[in-house]
Amino acid sequence: MTSELWTRENLAWMAGIYEGEGYCQGRPRTYQRADGRDFTTTNFRLVISMSDEDIVTRFHKFAGIGTLRGPRTFPSRPNNKPLWDYSAHGADGYALGVAMWSWLGQRRKEQLHAAISAWLQAPGHWSKKKEQIKI
Repeated sequence: MTSELWTRENLAWMAGIYEGEGYCQGRPRTYQRADGRDFTTTNFRLVISMSDEDIVTRFHKFAGIGTLRGPRTFPSRPNNKPLWDYSAHGADGYALGVAMWSWLGQRRKEQLHAAISAWLQAPGHWSKKKEQIKI
């Protein structure tokens, strides 16, 4: 998964935005199968959340993948600005995280590595391919 806009300059800019306003998760989710048994897997997602719509929109354009949502408001906090969210899940989020890797700081690299590792070790469609993916 790559985008024609994944130039060196754009990826460096995206990594800077991700450093300041982003996070990733490899979180377990439990589903119930049709036969009633539980199935637990881990979903991976890379997220940018901020009040600057133009920046989040630009990130989404450069990424060429993922979802842009907003504005999100909080009635209990009427003085807060609305938030805009970008997210890329699964293989798309993985590809984007790896593409930005060179420009990330140590803390974000550790967070990304932990989330990807949890995702790859979970049962599901990626468990068959984890030998092919090296992080």
